[in-house]
Amino acid sequence: MATPLTFEHRIKSFPFKNRKRTKNDRLCYPLPSSAATVATAQTLNCPKPNVVPIYRCNAPGVTTASVQIAQNLGDRSLYVAPSTVSICYTDDAIKLNFLNTKEPYYAVNPAYGHNDNIWEQTVAEAFIVNVPSYDVDPTTYLEFEVSPTNQTYSAFIYNPSKVRTAGTPFDHFFVGSQPIDSTNSCKDGRCARFNGITAATTTNKAQKTWTSDVSLPLALFNVNRPAGTIWRANFFRTTFDGKDQTYGAWNAPNVISFHQVPCFGTLQFF
Repeated sequence: MATPLTFEHRIKSFPFKNRKRTKNDRLCYPLPSSAATVATAQTLNCPKPNVVPIYRCNAPGVTTASVQIAQNLGDRSLYVAPSTVSICYTDDAIKLNFLNTKEPYYAVNPAYGHNDNIWEQTVAEAFIVNVPSYDVDPTTYLEFEVSPTNQTYSAFIYNPSKVRTAGTPFDHFFVGSQPIDSTNSCKDGRCARFNGITAATTTNKAQKTWTSDVSLPLALFNVNRPAGTIWRANFFRTTFDGKDQTYGAWNAPNVISFHQVPCFGTLQFF
């Protein structure tokens, strides 16, 4: 487990061990510019997994594809709280099922609503975007997060360095934060749901599990015919004990940062 540091300390103490994320850096610990300019899947020690075939949900004769969140960020050792992410698609949405096991704490901030800093505590995450070909490392992608109490976060990330290089542009653009009614509030997730971003989460504390069924509209990605499309993605899990976090990934880099695009795996929709 890791002890929280200020943003300034994080910048000065690269490389990082696991630490609690703060409002200032969004777990985007910048790589020093000298390292980031040459960062690749090889230098980040994250060889790309085999292309994962993704099929239409409930298609006859096929098994729903899944990937494992089972590697620690930083050293790729076995993550203490593994998850399985099942993936399929419909005519208008990507469907994700997060089965999160060995959950030790279920720690969240109950005051947080949609697009608040839920990443400071316990979450499961998907970073995903469609790309024109297998070899493209995207510079923008959707970041979606969900907590054990069904709090959500959705934003498009702008990461032109692809590895969150210090001193280079990096930004996020919220989805589901535009009020849709007289309440003038989106904190309960109504605006995200209006846009087609949904999550349904259940917990089983006796079994130390929590499960989230997530739907992400294909229109977010300008996709209207999903079969044949190619996607880059990575999936993450954090646990939080009230002080420290652990960080797990499907394909983990050798630095404590989720925003290492060369480590994204590849999904092929059939």
